[in-house]
Amino acid sequence: MENQGAHVDTWIDFDVENFTIIFNKPEYQFSKVSVQKLSMKLFLWEKTHRYEGSIGELTLFDLSPAGYMYRERFVTDKDSKEILNFHIFRYCKPDFALEREFDLRVKIRMSQIMYIHTHRFQSELTAYFLHFHQLLELVNHYRAAMVGAEVTNLGRGSRVKLDITADNPTLILPESSYSPKVIIADLGKLSISNTFKFNDDIGTLHFDDYQINGFPTKKVLL
Repeated sequence: MENQGAHVDTWIDFDVENFTIIFNKPEYQFSKVSVQKLSMKLFLWEKTHRYEGSIGELTLFDLSPAGYMYRERFVTDKDSKEILNFHIFRYCKPDFALEREFDLRVKIRMSQIMYIHTHRFQSELTAYFLHFHQLLELVNHYRAAMVGAEVTNLGRGSRVKLDITADNPTLILPESSYSPKVIIADLGKLSISNTFKFNDDIGTLHFDDYQINGFPTKKVLL
């Protein structure tokens, strides 16, 4: 019994032929994700977790009442054997002093994809996951209190470092959720990355750069 409570490193390797995730709201099912040929490895160490794998096919559906015209929102190339590779790394313990470069790093490589964007669906999806994150924080604090661990106030969200590339993604912008008129954009090779900076770092605004009314004296793109 001397090792009771000691951390055990875990390595999980599994494959799933196909599965579906449904996102429910009290009023209706508003979205669904269909995944095929998932291969994944999980490395769960004491201080860090790492997830890596690949997906053969992925489709995101809009099941809301307003989504009848554009049901498939995110579609991958069905002719590719492997359309998405991902590597996710995260630190387990919080970094209150912000000494690390990031809290979570996401690296994704995608082949040809198509995404249909409307502001309504994007806002609804974002609000859903923000609410889910808040509930998850409350559950984690409750579990910590049950085992006698120190419970802090609900803190900031995780700093997620992105490294994403996609080959020949197609972006479709309908005039509205109910309009057949669309703009189609071929984005060629798309790359997305980000960094986190402190106030006064090169390229950021200092407090003294703001006018008394709160508007910045110079425009920046964040």
